Amino acid sequence: MKQRNWYYYDANRLKHIIGLMHGQESGHVLVHVNSKITIIDFNVLEPKTFTFYINKELIQIIIHKEEQEFKYELKIDEKAKEALDNTKVKDSSKDRNQTIAFVIVFILLICLAIYWIGGER
Repeated sequence: MKQRNWYYYDANRLKHIIGLMHGQESGHVLVHVNSKITIIDFNVLEPKTFTFYINKELIQIIIHKEEQEFKYELKIDEKAKEALDNTKVKDSSKDRNQTIAFVIVFILLICLAIYWIGGER
C-alpha cells in the first residue's frame, strides 16, 4: 500500500496534513485531512481525480498511472479561488449599495417628517 502526505497552509496560516493511502492491487483509496477521513473509494486502478475543500480552498488529488506505477499530485484549484474572490467582491458591492440606499431613504423620511411637522404651525 502506497502512502503519501502533503502539508497545506491555508489563508490563516493553519497547517493541514493531507494524507493518501492507495492499495496497488486492490485499488482502494483513502484520503484524510488532519487524521479525519475525507474520501474513501474502491477499485481505483485507473487515473482519477479526487476533489474536496479545506475551508474555502478547493483541493484536488490527482492519481496518474505511468507504466505500471501510480503517481500522486496535489493541486489547489486557483480558478475556484478566483471565482470565490469575485463573488466576495460582488457581495460587498451589493451590501454597500444597499447601505447607501437605506441611508438615503432614512434621510428622506427625516426631511419629510420635519416638513410635515413644520407645515402644521
